[in-house]
Amino acid sequence: FKGLFNYELLEYRTLWIKVSILAIVLWSLLLAGTAEFKKRTPLDIANMIAFLLFMWVYSFGAYIISNCLFDKGTPESLTTTIVNKRNNDGSETTTYYLELKPVGPITKDEISVDGFFFERVAINDPIVVNLKKGLWGTGWYYLQAVD
Repeated sequence: FKGLFNYELLEYRTLWIKVSILAIVLWSLLLAGTAEFKKRTPLDIANMIAFLLFMWVYSFGAYIISNCLFDKGTPESLTTTIVNKRNNDGSETTTYYLELKPVGPITKDEISVDGFFFERVAINDPIVVNLKKGLWGTGWYYLQAVD
């Protein structure tokens, strides 16, 4: 799951329909390719629903990773400033957040970053937000420290 959380999407509106269609296609192929679900017992129906949910989760991850990882377009780079930074110490993990001055289409108050990046930047530092269109048309972005 770690790969899923390395990408920050600009919006999820177009994603849901595409992911749902992919999940239904994969689920239909699974059902058509096996005789296991032909009896239609309550257990078969429960298994079919479970497989549909699994296919949806799989499709969600495959969509996000392929949309971002294989996006070879040139990013639109916008410069902004770090307003605040904080970390949230949980029982098993620490989450790091940066608050940026508003820039472009980004609407989040805080952006989650990894610990290495968090330690590398300071409040009032300039930072570059690289906007990309996405392979499947779902825009996303990543942050870049200014050296």
